[in-house]
Amino acid sequence: GEVLVNMTVTLPDSDTVTTGSYSIDVIATSTADSTATKTLAITVNVLHKEDLTIYASDLIRRRSTDPGGTVTYLITVENLGVKAHVVNMALTGTNSAWASLNRSLVILQAGSTGEVKVTVDVPDGTSPMEFDLVVTGTFDDNDMRSDSFTVITTVNKVHGVVVELNDTTMAGAPDEPVMVTFNVNNTGNDVDTFEISVDVNDKWVTMSPSSVTLTAGANANVTVTIVAPVDPLTLAGMVYLNITATSKGNTSVMATDMLELDVEQVYGVSLKATPLRQSVDPGTNALYNITIVNEGNGRDIFILSLEGARKAWGKLGQTQITLEAGEERIIVLTVRIPSNQPVEDAEVIVNATSSGGDAVEAKATTTTTIYPFYGVTLTISNPAKPALPGKWTAFTVKVKNTGNSPDTFNFEVTCDYASWVVEMNPLTIDAGKTKNLEVNITPPSDIANGIYTFTINGSSD
Repeated sequence: GEVLVNMTVTLPDSDTVTTGSYSIDVIATSTADSTATKTLAITVNVLHKEDLTIYASDLIRRRSTDPGGTVTYLITVENLGVKAHVVNMALTGTNSAWASLNRSLVILQAGSTGEVKVTVDVPDGTSPMEFDLVVTGTFDDNDMRSDSFTVITTVNKVHGVVVELNDTTMAGAPDEPVMVTFNVNNTGNDVDTFEISVDVNDKWVTMSPSSVTLTAGANANVTVTIVAPVDPLTLAGMVYLNITATSKGNTSVMATDMLELDVEQVYGVSLKATPLRQSVDPGTNALYNITIVNEGNGRDIFILSLEGARKAWGKLGQTQITLEAGEERIIVLTVRIPSNQPVEDAEVIVNATSSGGDAVEAKATTTTTIYPFYGVTLTISNPAKPALPGKWTAFTVKVKNTGNSPDTFNFEVTCDYASWVVEMNPLTIDAGKTKNLEVNITPPSDIANGIYTFTINGSSD
């Protein structure tokens, strides 16, 4: 009988086997009789291997781009065979929908190469990642002959942020809290933390929170409390504040929105008199330096006026003055004391009122003490009245207090005949008033007729 035997011939790698005819002897030997043998010669014709290879033209298989970016790979397809072939190109991988080939067929002559371009378009907002794409070429006439090459695309981590104020213009007076809310939006493609800052003295700002962590595409509101200081007092007017969010992942990435803060005007005024008190004689002037200070935070107009029982005696160098914030000026107050004015403490009050309203005012009180002075005049009302020897005769002298305060006056006679005059009692007279002084004269009984002169002196006590 007979049996069918299958024989497989496996050719070594082409590096050790060349093309040509190779003979293989197949010998069958009986196990019962070793001399019983038969040889069959088989001829194997080794042909040139038809194959292909695929590789990167620039030897770079790994590239990176940002979300929304594009990368390209140049792929070389080489025909290793001795025949012409049509190569079908295909692209597979995790995100193959993002990629494309510039052609799906490559026609290659024996030993020639062709180039295929792979374009990868990464969508906006793609998270950081790495993905593979496999480029495969297959002979159209022999799908057993194919090769592939893998390209690797890295989507970079991108940082981005947008800051937007809810209100870009706000107003508030010094020491008045102003609440500012703004939105921070993570426009990057990964989670990030953003530090919040305001380009103003830290004393102005309270933030809640001072940083915010957001996933890609997320946003959050942040509230900043801004208080314009009163020490020193913030000037009225517009203050421009930049509110900034800075990425911790990349500190060069930041976004800013500008807040216009209108610092409202507040009004204030102070007055100081130098000196506070003076003493002068009647008929003279007392001068006071009145220092006025604008205690508000903006330009203001002040109206100056006088008050008090003796305001008519005062005169100001200016009754209206314009001052910048914090500016001070000296104005002279002149207090004119009338002649013969009695002793008193004369108060003149200076009042300054702000244009911000009657409630914004200040006062400074000056006190002028009038010195006492003393004076007296004597006038005889009946100088021609005759006197008889040995007889008592009364003369009337009008005594006027020409000083500015009540006074007591004493009287004496200075002449050779002073003994003829009865002692005179003192008189107390109010300022500017007159009283009669009775002068009693008794000439001696043996006095000769004639004119006799008496000098009466009045003196302040």
